[in-house]
Amino acid sequence: MKKRRFALIGLMGAGLLAAASIFADTGDQLTRVDIFTEGEAEEQIIADEEALTVYRDVLAEIDWETDTAKEVIDADYTAVLFYELEKNMPERLFEHRIAFAEDGTAEIESNNEEEGYGVLDAASAETLHTLFRAQN
Repeated sequence: MKKRRFALIGLMGAGLLAAASIFADTGDQLTRVDIFTEGEAEEQIIADEEALTVYRDVLAEIDWETDTAKEVIDADYTAVLFYELEKNMPERLFEHRIAFAEDGTAEIESNNEEEGYGVLDAASAETLHTLFRAQN
């Protein structure tokens, strides 16, 4: 009898967590990334969830330096990130200027005050570069 009660309580708890995650405010939701290659007029748009997940994962790898005023020179790409902060409200746009270095790393300058300047290691930089090239 006790096992059934604990199993029922466990199932109810799991159901409540699932419902809460479905109806909870998602907060900052990345909905789209527009990629501009320096020197080219056309943009590529990343809007499918799989590619956005890759971009989110790469962003999570960056150790941002918010107090460092550093300018990325000769950026290879500019990425405009579209974030939905609240339902039924205009999206918030942030810009990343990205320069890929010869050693395989990448520097990123962001106009988001919470980010600033960051460096990607070679593996994450290659993932990001591959994502950008796949959009062509």
